[in-house]
Amino acid sequence: TATFPTPTVTIAPGQFTKVSFSISPPSGVIPSNLPVFGGFVNLADSDGDPYSIPYVGPPYSLYNTPYILTQPASAGVELPSVFTYNADQSNVIYDTGLLEFVASNGFGGAIPTLQWTTEFSVSLLPANTNIKPNHYGFNTSIKYSYQPSAFPPNSTVFGHPSFGKLINNTGLQWPENNGPFASDTSVTGDNGVSWQVGNGDYRWFAAVLRWSGTSGRLEDYDTWLGPVIRFVNGTSG
Repeated sequence: TATFPTPTVTIAPGQFTKVSFSISPPSGVIPSNLPVFGGFVNLADSDGDPYSIPYVGPPYSLYNTPYILTQPASAGVELPSVFTYNADQSNVIYDTGLLEFVASNGFGGAIPTLQWTTEFSVSLLPANTNIKPNHYGFNTSIKYSYQPSAFPPNSTVFGHPSFGKLINNTGLQWPENNGPFASDTSVTGDNGVSWQVGNGDYRWFAAVLRWSGTSGRLEDYDTWLGPVIRFVNGTSG
């Protein structure tokens, strides 16, 4: 349904004007299905000649809809998820709060996105970070003894200390199941240099830029902070 506050507009030859109107989209749409609706605006000139103008768009707010898929453990594997393997990689072990990682065994994660975006990143932060995400991948009320890295953070993310990024994708990206996979503790710092952070306690921080959001402004991202990754046998340097 289209609503025009002014159903009749008069303009002189060679002139133009802007006409505002609102469209009520269909009800019951599911944003994660990426729905799109469209139609035509019909109009006629003073001589009665008909014209039509097509319109198309999403029937929901692209900015306000979720960008990161979150799923509780009760529905199966918790999402986003972080996991590691045992020594012979015969078993996957999910990190539900604090898990020791032997980097050489291999580890990874799944951070599914629901909308198109132009920025997706996963940063490695000190586990005691005070950054405020939209979603927590752990119980924030549980306390533990923090084991810092042997090296200080050399980068930042939204003004907070960071060791660097595991993923830093820019440009138009479709919804997909993103996730870092590695067998060492390497990250890429703000200076573009890859280095290994070594043993200590860390968290993954995922950030997805909302459509029409401003790059670099935290509130314009859908964000997730993961459980503690405790590297106990990683190569440092």
